[in-house]
Amino acid sequence: MLTRYDYKFLFKFAIFIALGWSIVIFSVAGYNIYKQYLFAHEIALNEAEVSVKKDLAYRSWVASHGGVYVPVTKRTQPSPYLSHIKRRDITTLDGQNLTLMNPAYTLSQMMKDYSHLYGIKAKITSRKLLNPENIPDQWEAKALLVVEQIHKPFFESSKIDGKSYMRYLNPLITKKDCLNCHAHQGYKIGDIRGGVAVSVPLDDHLKKAFEYSKTIVLTFCLIWFIGLIFIYYSYKKIKDAIEAKVILYEQSVYSLVDMIEKRDSYTAGHSKRVAQYCVLIATEMGLSEDKIDLIFRAGMLHDIGKISTPDLVLLKPGKLNDLEYSLIQEHVKTSYEILNQVDVFKQISQIVRHHHERYDGLGYPQGLSGEQIPILSYIMELCDAFDAMTTNRIYKGRKVIDDALKEIESLSGTQFHPEVVNAALKVLKDVLIDIDTPIHT
Repeated sequence: MLTRYDYKFLFKFAIFIALGWSIVIFSVAGYNIYKQYLFAHEIALNEAEVSVKKDLAYRSWVASHGGVYVPVTKRTQPSPYLSHIKRRDITTLDGQNLTLMNPAYTLSQMMKDYSHLYGIKAKITSRKLLNPENIPDQWEAKALLVVEQIHKPFFESSKIDGKSYMRYLNPLITKKDCLNCHAHQGYKIGDIRGGVAVSVPLDDHLKKAFEYSKTIVLTFCLIWFIGLIFIYYSYKKIKDAIEAKVILYEQSVYSLVDMIEKRDSYTAGHSKRVAQYCVLIATEMGLSEDKIDLIFRAGMLHDIGKISTPDLVLLKPGKLNDLEYSLIQEHVKTSYEILNQVDVFKQISQIVRHHHERYDGLGYPQGLSGEQIPILSYIMELCDAFDAMTTNRIYKGRKVIDDALKEIESLSGTQFHPEVVNAALKVLKDVLIDIDTPIHT
């Protein structure tokens, strides 16, 4: 089957895609939620701008007529701040008492009703007060300083009594007809003499934004979940396809190895036993599952290069001469070259390449020693030797397990890695070797 090592990259790639998908989805969702809250502020700002424009339009109409006269009532008393105007108060022919309301006075009267009718707080304010009721609060004082510098409206969200408002201040620019009431304050044409301040409640708009945001979150969570299902489905399909391909390939290769070993009835099953011994030792040494999977597959394929070894050499019952021995050694190079050409076997090829090296540097093909040799190659080297010792060969009989382990222990630090030897002595003493041939004595 496909090992964890083989599809680890595919799994990591699937996780990477899932994370990327999650980041994209939740970033877009977050951006949409953020836009909803911006939109809530924009709506409130638009309401403030419309309110001010209507106020200024009305004020402009009143100013164009030099103010308006209204009956003196409890609500519309003569303004003490206009006492300097000679015709502030007049009496009609029918005896009705009228008082002059300048643009600011009429607008102030209207603004008193805004809060009750619409929840909008509005007033005229100035740093040079004509009417003390128009004294600016902290935010308005700051806004007046800003508009005096920029000569255009200033706005921002702010709190009033713990509630959120969009606050907007439009500058009042002194015109010629404004001097009728404000010249004595020292204003000149073009001066900023104050502003119309409007505060529009934000809470209702923010509440609507929050409700819509919940819909956005639910929608994007559904899209995200569907996307994850698709990613997992795609990962599973690709993994299954790769697994099927690798199983087919490995079965073919294992069959080839089996045929190679059956050329010599004495070595049949050698690779499978070596792979099983490797797993036992690697597990005892606490190696990761990835490495255990890797060395099992390496053990199964370590002798595939013997396909190029002539039967005359492979099946020779007697001692090999130098030429024959060099031909046997070539199987390591051939195994490496065969495995290294296949992507899923590249790491296996490195293990196989060094499984006849020795701890003391007297091995082949490169004469490596010590830490130059991968630990998995050391494990395979010992298991290969152990199986050779404990099975019958054409040129010799087998040893009993105890004798084989004693010989391995005696070669610790020379042929074999001491740590591997220690693990082997623990796990190989109880293995079962099912071979019905005489034991060599």
